[in-house]
Amino acid sequence: MSEENEIPKIGRKVLRLRQAYKMSLDDLANKSGVSKSVLSQIERDQNNPTLSTIHRICVALNVTVEELLRKEASPRVFDVVADNATPVIHSEDGKCSLRILGPIHTVNWLQWYHVTVEPGGRLFSEAHDLGTLENVTVLDGCLKIETGEDSHLVYAGETIRYPADKDHVVINDSDIVATGLMVVVLGRPM
Repeated sequence: MSEENEIPKIGRKVLRLRQAYKMSLDDLANKSGVSKSVLSQIERDQNNPTLSTIHRICVALNVTVEELLRKEASPRVFDVVADNATPVIHSEDGKCSLRILGPIHTVNWLQWYHVTVEPGGRLFSEAHDLGTLENVTVLDGCLKIETGEDSHLVYAGETIRYPADKDHVVINDSDIVATGLMVVVLGRPM
């Protein structure tokens, strides 16, 4: 079979997207309606999923079928993602959203987001791997960053960098919406 006729391997992309959304296999199975065992086989490229299965996974991961099937090695000068095709993660309290700006292939070592935190919003994150560094640049408003017993206020135009290898929270205690950019440089698991 020639290279251009090969069946696209989607396992690594599905795994990276699932990890970016901090979803377990159970979470993705529940959201997509695809069994956990089939998802596990797909992530290991041991299953040739139907178009229907691929579509259900794409809906659950908020990506297009085209994006999931596109070869990673394709050289591209421009890779434009439409606003409505940009995946968004919402906090448990519904007051925080993270638009995933980074490409799928960097999710294991570099992630970046456009963050919006409504008044009273709290974006809680569990500890990442040792050595992980988060960088938040506040574009509008003010955010409070709490990590361990330390906290710091960051105002529009300021950037804060902090270790994210312990539980941490981004909080908007003000009465206006705060926005910013978050870049996460992931450490390595021990």
